[in-house]
Amino acid sequence: MIEPVNKKSLSDGAKENLRNYIQSLNSKSSYKLPAENDLAQLLGISRNTIRRALNELEQEGLVLRIHGRGTFVNPEALQIKVNLCLMMEFGTVIRRCGYDSHVRLSSFSIDKGLEEVCLQLKAASGSKLIRIERIYYADNHPAIVSVGYMKEDLFEEMPPEEEWMETPYFSLLSRYAGRVVVRDKVELEAISRKKMAQYLTGDPALLNESVLLLKACSFDQKNEPVMYGMAFYDTDYISFNLIRNE
Repeated sequence: MIEPVNKKSLSDGAKENLRNYIQSLNSKSSYKLPAENDLAQLLGISRNTIRRALNELEQEGLVLRIHGRGTFVNPEALQIKVNLCLMMEFGTVIRRCGYDSHVRLSSFSIDKGLEEVCLQLKAASGSKLIRIERIYYADNHPAIVSVGYMKEDLFEEMPPEEEWMETPYFSLLSRYAGRVVVRDKVELEAISRKKMAQYLTGDPALLNESVLLLKACSFDQKNEPVMYGMAFYDTDYISFNLIRNE
């Protein structure tokens, strides 16, 4: 069943509700979605909003739009658990890969930022940055180590200590700084465990001799960089997929 969209975020809400609905179908064949007008009525939003949501889902490969025939679910995309195109909280990534997830705070500090990180965040040299380092577990195995940087002066009110321990970075920025992350610029690199340790102050945790490093600079609704992060993945537990369109 498709649920009405929260009015606070129409386009994102429509896309997320549609994605959840499509994934609940668990269909192995190409399933035709209702017409745009019918979807808009079910979700309680305009046809233009539903069209934008469908356009974005088409870019992700989750739906196929065939002129004169309608919009169809792409059964190949339904088999993808973790899509590299999507911004996804680390615990969700682990659960999508079929594991239970929990997180441990490895280190937390507010200090003078590294020059390269300040540049990414367009912060003045030597600005104070919040640095959070966490370990995410798949069942009881360390699967992802993340390091997130945010400018201290973004926050009018600092989140309480317990929030830094496990609340997703996107949620912290939205709740306490009023910044909504809308896109990421991402770099991928395979590195050695030894090199990974050079980026960390806490326990390297991951046991593989080589890991996948994802570097991302996140931008808000004003196209301003609000977070820079690094995530190290044990590919024995985490794998990504990507559907490319012409």
